[in-house]
Amino acid sequence: MKAHTFDQKLQKAQQRISSRLSHAQPERVNGLRAHLWMQWMKQQNLFSASSASRHQGGQA
Repeated sequence: MKAHTFDQKLQKAQQRISSRLSHAQPERVNGLRAHLWMQWMKQQNLFSASSASRHQGGQA
């Protein structure tokens, strides 16, 4: 069994992003949130070709 499931990683990311947003200026929150999520998704390799093809296959 893996020590960290994807759901656990996602939950930790949500907590980190929320804590960083608490210090942001209100008019910058949405842009900063999007930026932080994009960074996290890139770190998780969610944009790899194999991941994209899996998701497209499920929609057919």
